[in-house]
Amino acid sequence: MTFGEKVAALRKQRGFSQEELANMMIISRQAISRWEQGESIPEIENIVQLSTIFGVTTDYLLKDGEFTAVKVPPKGDTPVYPVDDEIKPALGLYDRLFNRGVIYILAAGMYLILGFGFFWWHPGWMIFAILGIIHGAVEAWRG
Repeated sequence: MTFGEKVAALRKQRGFSQEELANMMIISRQAISRWEQGESIPEIENIVQLSTIFGVTTDYLLKDGEFTAVKVPPKGDTPVYPVDDEIKPALGLYDRLFNRGVIYILAAGMYLILGFGFFWWHPGWMIFAILGIIHGAVEAWRG
């Protein structure tokens, strides 16, 4: 598949119109149409933005070839990037530590241990507790 065919297929899989995709990228709908028809190629910044929106690598978008199996999240979800064996452990660790709030729970725990255990209460360390509270509130709000 060519670049334009991949963009069109990924856009349709995600349920985006050309207008919606153009609005997300802050470009014209005609630019999307020209890319899909093979009349032009986007600038590198737009290629990177497309890869983020669709949850694919820039390599996948740029290299001609067959449409390989790519996890494409439903419209409105966080992109799920295709993961090879080298990247998978790193993404899994990031997801476990930050997206699930473990790092903030550990930080708040350290604040409490230092405060109650060693009487090292310092106002600057409140950031540990505040980050956890903010993260929990954002996750609860997002549903």
